Amino acid sequence: GFFINYVVDAWGVSNQIAALYLSASLVLFTVGRFIGTAVMRAVHPPMLLGVYSTLIALLMVPVIINVSGAVYMLMACFFFHSIVFPTVFALTLKGLGPATEQASSCLIMAIVGGAVFPPVMGLLADTFSTSTAFVLPALCFVYVAWYGFIGSHVNHGPTPVSAYSELELHDPHVLPTNDKALP
Repeated sequence: GFFINYVVDAWGVSNQIAALYLSASLVLFTVGRFIGTAVMRAVHPPMLLGVYSTLIALLMVPVIINVSGAVYMLMACFFFHSIVFPTVFALTLKGLGPATEQASSCLIMAIVGGAVFPPVMGLLADTFSTSTAFVLPALCFVYVAWYGFIGSHVNHGPTPVSAYSELELHDPHVLPTNDKALP
């Protein structure tokens, strides 16, 4: 993928050597998951998501401008990225009550970004450079940081539970819970 292409471009090494660095990055991802989970006991998860996503975006700046040592900074992104998806998933579903099942299905379907962004990154890499292509994930992590710091705390009107109750009142497929409502 893009990691291997970046390492090959930055250091002029073979794909096999770059793959070893990718393997080390995946070890960092695993270690980051365990450490991040432990840190969440002391740090509020949305705050940790915001901090980690900000760090990833900042670590990508040297990658984008292709400075010395940028490969190591890209590797560090794996450590911080480890908690992003599970934290976003949990924060998004928090407090949805009966709507949780449907919301989780929608959230899983939203992963289509993983199918859309790689071709866009490929176009950026082919048009400009592999390092320039990392602008796209950097911008995405800026958005995830916003979600951690601000977006996950926004109140969007009635609670999902009361909104679901309203749906029950108007849905002919939901049986009434009040015996007086039966004909």
